[in-house]
Parts: sequence; structure tokens; C-alpha cells
Amino acid sequence: MLALARRQIATFEQVMLERFERGLLTHIEEHFPVHWRVIGDAQMARVVRYGVSRAKKAGYRSERDGYLFHSLMLYFGSHFDTDPQYPWLAKALSDDTVGPLSQRLANAHDTAMRYLDAVAGERGEHMAAALQRVRHTVLPELERGPRINFEYLLAILNVIWPQKVREVGEQALRSLAQSVMSDARSAGLISPASACMYVVACFMFGHGLMRDPQFAWATQVRSKLVPAQNGTKFFREAFEAQLVALEG
Repeated sequence: MLALARRQIATFEQVMLERFERGLLTHIEEHFPVHWRVIGDAQMARVVRYGVSRAKKAGYRSERDGYLFHSLMLYFGSHFDTDPQYPWLAKALSDDTVGPLSQRLANAHDTAMRYLDAVAGERGEHMAAALQRVRHTVLPELERGPRINFEYLLAILNVIWPQKVREVGEQALRSLAQSVMSDARSAGLISPASACMYVVACFMFGHGLMRDPQFAWATQVRSKLVPAQNGTKFFREAFEAQLVALEG
């Protein structure tokens, strides 16, 4: 009887989880139409399952928590809570002087929305311009193989998205560049220009790019790049395709 009861509870929990995931997918389709169009419904279901798993491991339990967590994932990348670009998010989520986890998450989300107004623009105009600059200015510049150092990288990022560079700051951007170098090498991006391009991609989409199901192309590219001689070409093509898709 006890074993049967446990199975019934497990079945009920699975049914409730599936109901929550369906509701979350409907919410994303309605409120994040660009993400939905670019990622696609099947891959978005994988994104949601990944997010639910991460949220549960972090201790979040309520449906509201799940919605807020996924909102931050979609805006900042699935590993927003560890991204060096956003130390204020990690600080807000771990601030045990505030109250329970749910309250910290709500506070972090509120702060994130104010940040997005300043950085992306009230209508997303700054972000749209940044996507255009990456595709039409920065990628062609990097293809010419300029001499790369951090000052050059910082200048490139400032060209792309000055509002974000101003808000994030030089120290956090330096930390971002340092933190993603091993991922770049694992993807075969070993030249200075290709490594710089990878940092640009992480600047745009989050430091966990190679592990983020929102960007399946990055994972697929890595599997193709390791044996390839020209990793830069493969990554650039996939990166540019993502930019074109986001432009709609």
C-alpha cells in the first residue's frame, strides 16, 4: 500500500509538473514572441524543462517563482545567476537579509526590469541597434584580423552597445572575457579574432552560451568545430544566422 501511495504521489507530481510546463510555454509564446519564433516550440520545451530543473535545484518551488526565473533566463541567458556581467543579480538572489528565496527572486526581477529599460530601451531600440552593429560593423571588422587586446575588445563592445557597457562596467566585462576563454578554446576558437567574436556573442546572449538550450546552434557548432581547421568560419556563420533571425 505504501509503495502504491508513493507511485500515486509521483504520478500526481508529474501531472502537475507537465501542467505547469504547458502553462509556462503558453505564457512564453504570448509574452516573448521573438524568443518563441527564433527558438521554436520544440526547442523551447527543452528550454523550459532545463529552467525548471535549474530552478528546483536552486530551491524555488512556487509557480510564480518558475515564471520569474524563466523570465530572467530569457532576458539574460539561462545562466543569468552566475554571469559576471550581472553581479547584482547574484547578489540579490543570495541576500539572506531580505527574506525567503521567493522574495529575493522577485526583488531581482524588479531590478532586472529597471536595468533593461535603461540598457535595451523602453521599446528595445538600443538592443535592436546593437544587433545590427554586431552583424554589419563588428563581424566584418573581426574578419579582417585586427590586433586584439582587452582595450580593443572594450572599444568594440562600446561600439556595439554603449548603454550596456556603461551599466555593466569595465571590471565586469573583463571578468566576462576571462570566464569564457576556456569555452572558446573548446569550440576551436583559438585565434585572437575568433576568441573576441565569442566574447561578443556572450556579451549579447550570456556567458553560458555553449551550455544554454536557448542557443542550440552554439552547442551544435562546438561539436563541429573541434575537428575543423576553420572554426571561426563555422561559428561566425551560426552567430550571424542567429542575428538575422532576431532581426525578423
